[in-house]
Amino acid sequence: MIGRLISEMQLGCGRDVVCVLEEHLQRRIAFDRAIFLLMILRESCGLRAFSNGLASTAQAHVDGISINAVAMSLARPFETVRRHVHALIRDEICQRARHGVIVRNETLALPAFAALLRSLHDRMVSVIEDLARADIPLPPCHGDRFYDPNATIAAAIDLVLAPFDYIRDGYANWLEMVVVNAVATATARKITLDPVLSRRYGDATTTPPENVREPVAIAALARALRMSYSTVRREVETAIASGKLMRAGQGVLVTSAHLSSDIMIVGGERAAAHVAQVLRRLGPGGFRFDDPTHCYLDGKPPLLAFE
Repeated sequence: MIGRLISEMQLGCGRDVVCVLEEHLQRRIAFDRAIFLLMILRESCGLRAFSNGLASTAQAHVDGISINAVAMSLARPFETVRRHVHALIRDEICQRARHGVIVRNETLALPAFAALLRSLHDRMVSVIEDLARADIPLPPCHGDRFYDPNATIAAAIDLVLAPFDYIRDGYANWLEMVVVNAVATATARKITLDPVLSRRYGDATTTPPENVREPVAIAALARALRMSYSTVRREVETAIASGKLMRAGQGVLVTSAHLSSDIMIVGGERAAAHVAQVLRRLGPGGFRFDDPTHCYLDGKPPLLAFE
């Protein structure tokens, strides 16, 4: 249950970053670049001040994160990371700091990027609201403390980046992982949104049968993820060949074997433990676990559309 809710948030946040980059630069952006930007942004969020979810333009002395650290954290070749980070610097989205790279203050102050931060924040709040509605135990509320939206933004970025750590080894590449995760999320949405079904198939030992899940078309995946049809189709074919996906009707499903595999079970357990750890960090920041809706900046964001 927790994994399905987090997957919805991860896909929505990833799509938000890609959209903002593409609209700002007026060209298509590789998914990898959005992930590298989030890694750099996480350092920026952790070291700079935010006001009501908007980045401060005040100058700050920060070290940033090195290209080598990004490469090691995300297990990507140094040259690949270097190429993408240098492109972000050329596009004046990031800049060099004393010992690494940061997102520019001027970038974070732009309306589109300020809105992105608010969206990341509200998607995190939405997950916590859904967890509370599902009666998942949450940390104690420190209602007497001033609420810090920056902590929630950082938590959202942390959770978006987490799969690239704990389940990436089970896939041929990043894109296959993202596409398979998108298929799993889209085809299980009926379960995610139905309180009865969500509880019935709420743990790793209760894999939803194929007739309960709804196939998703490759074209719908491509539109939702802002990827080319050919790219998504290639990753789908790779996943079918490896037994992760299967054709069903006019679309695809995640195979029951993959959903019940050690990769998914262990990944789900690690995800749940990581979520609990992240939520505990929000308590001292004044997050209203007693009523998460009080923390929204702009309101509950819509789910990613697979149409």
